[in-house]
Amino acid sequence: VMVSAGCALRVPKHWRWQAAVFAAIALCTILLANETVRERMLLGFYEFQAYDRRADFSSIGARLYFWSTAWGGIQQAPWFGHGTGSYRAVIGQAFNDVSMCNIGCMHPHQQYLMFWLEFGVAGLLLFLGVLASIAAHHMCHPRFHPLALPVLVVFCLSGFVDTPLWYLGFLYLFVPLLGLLAAQLPHDPRESLRTLQLRHPAASNV
Repeated sequence: VMVSAGCALRVPKHWRWQAAVFAAIALCTILLANETVRERMLLGFYEFQAYDRRADFSSIGARLYFWSTAWGGIQQAPWFGHGTGSYRAVIGQAFNDVSMCNIGCMHPHQQYLMFWLEFGVAGLLLFLGVLASIAAHHMCHPRFHPLALPVLVVFCLSGFVDTPLWYLGFLYLFVPLLGLLAAQLPHDPRESLRTLQLRHPAASNV
């Protein structure tokens, strides 16, 4: 996803979509050539087919169960939600399996459903607005950092299948990437001043 987004953003605008499609096809071809990736994809397909709307400990089945349970909680308070930190209390009542609750009562493995359940439509729209404003800023300032928008794309897409703001495993992805984003920031105060003056000439008068 990052490579495809990076290709789309670094090529001229009139080639942007073609570059993204070409990169996605090339990456899919490379991944599908890997036996382990093919096995995982087939396993996910079988788990999806085998899901019977009950508690399921498979990766895909468990997510489908968490999402349907979260949707039931959302329908109880769709507009303003149940409140901050309410997910476990609301969902815990719907789980009839203690072992499954130990996995799914912390977060639903879906960022947007969790915001919707806790903060309602108002909170979800606010969250989406924040993401959109970040994307708009980087689209208007593409030279800020070449990794900024690709990282944001990864974050937004991963939110559909997991809860990156709650799941600690995402630290292994986002902390090194944030380090890369910060690595290009100037550390010399004089260099910082020169950069500021180049970007904002009016600052030279300060």
